[in-house]
Amino acid sequence: SHTISAELTRIKSSPALLLSHASMLLLGILFARCHVIFGARPLAIGLISLLPSGVFPAMIGAVIGALSLGSSGPVYAIIYTLTVALRIIISGSLAEEKTFGENLLMRICEATISGFILAIYQLVLSGFGAASLLFGLTVTLIPPVICFALSGVFDSGMRFDEFFGSKTELLSFEDRPDHEKYALIFFHMSAALLSLLISLSLAEIQLFGFSFAYVYASAVTLFIAHRYGAARGAIAGFVSVIPISAANAASFALAGAVSGLLFSLGGLFGVISGAVALCLWCAYTDGAMGILKTLPEYALGGVIILPFVNKTLQKPAKPERIITTGNAGEMICAMTLAYKSKPSAHLDSLEEALVGISSAAR
Repeated sequence: SHTISAELTRIKSSPALLLSHASMLLLGILFARCHVIFGARPLAIGLISLLPSGVFPAMIGAVIGALSLGSSGPVYAIIYTLTVALRIIISGSLAEEKTFGENLLMRICEATISGFILAIYQLVLSGFGAASLLFGLTVTLIPPVICFALSGVFDSGMRFDEFFGSKTELLSFEDRPDHEKYALIFFHMSAALLSLLISLSLAEIQLFGFSFAYVYASAVTLFIAHRYGAARGAIAGFVSVIPISAANAASFALAGAVSGLLFSLGGLFGVISGAVALCLWCAYTDGAMGILKTLPEYALGGVIILPFVNKTLQKPAKPERIITTGNAGEMICAMTLAYKSKPSAHLDSLEEALVGISSAAR
């Protein structure tokens, strides 16, 4: 109870922490409801196994999302709860500084164990067959893959408020040593996958004719384009829309690039210029119907993100703080550097052979 009251005090005193926990709650709901393949919904298992913080909000969200699925929901809810219990047991303490502090490899193992338990339950329930076997393979293999692939975001050491509120260019490659550049590359790839999965999770949700996936894609494209430049805005637009529509992915990429270039003239101008680029491309590819499918959601996303756009933030200051690579970043850097240095022994042997041939020739 003391730990819970201390955590509530921290949340009340930190709006960024409150927003972070709310985001984890919503992400848990979305991932728990997201169907991947063969009737399986394994994303929330990987998320809960990975998170170094915000585990309980994510678990609560995942349980809520699971219970909304119908008859299969309680089974998923139990698996999510068991996953958190397993992490607490392996962590060995409920103290705030020790809970959920396992090594990334251990978290990947925990995700595999939880998925395997769900697979065994399905085999017992439905019997041995192609459907249950494919379901079991999916829930066993995908959670550890998701756990590792998203670790570039959640285990990078970058705080929520740094990414969204810092006025420094956290993702710049300039004047960074190799191991930090590799960590940032992994962060970019992991963030792109996270955005893709969120769009995939939102694809089935519509309200009053508005597609939540397109609204999310519009908001994240404009935010990334303004905060981190036209190139990243184009990538964010493409990756966020590709799970929804391959035809419209290019239009959102173009909107992200154009808005990112013209945000220097003002926030409203950047949003409008992106809308013009979006409409031109959609009209070229799909006519008026293409505009009607995307422009209302883009406008809503622009209305949501526009208040958060700071017109003066065009060229963020150089990084004041070097990004903490975290456990995932260290693993990626070690593997990359090892691969980079792998041919060195062969090159040394080749050099010795060429020197010998040269001496013999002389």
